[in-house]
Amino acid sequence: MATAVASLHAQTAPSGRPSSFAVAEGKLSGQLIDLQGKPIAQASVNLLRVIHDQSTGKEREILFKSTSSLENGKFSFTALSTKDKWKLKISSVGYTAKDIAVEYGSDSKVLDKDLGAITLENDNRKLDEVTVTGRKALLEMDIDKKYTM
Repeated sequence: MATAVASLHAQTAPSGRPSSFAVAEGKLSGQLIDLQGKPIAQASVNLLRVIHDQSTGKEREILFKSTSSLENGKFSFTALSTKDKWKLKISSVGYTAKDIAVEYGSDSKVLDKDLGAITLENDNRKLDEVTVTGRKALLEMDIDKKYTM
């Protein structure tokens, strides 16, 4: 039984695909900073695969992976096909969202792509004023008491 498992692993690439279908796998990384150069933690970073939809003839985006930036603003994605087109959608509370198109290009030697520092601008939208109104109940009941207001 152990020999069968060993021979199976010998024919399988680290991605889990058979080696005859192995595709160059890349890494994508970057760091999110604000206009003052401070890192942005806990920002939502979504990686979308851009595909050509044959039924409509248009490009379509499919969510592939998602993560949050670390305390130092850094994020990374691994096991990405270098042949595909990718798009990053970055958002964080208090900052304007940002979309970044990512392609590895025809040079298959580039497997690790570092986008460097990605600056998010402050979102200075002012929210409308909100008024909260509360009322006390006219009748309150407890286990052994009844109150009328």
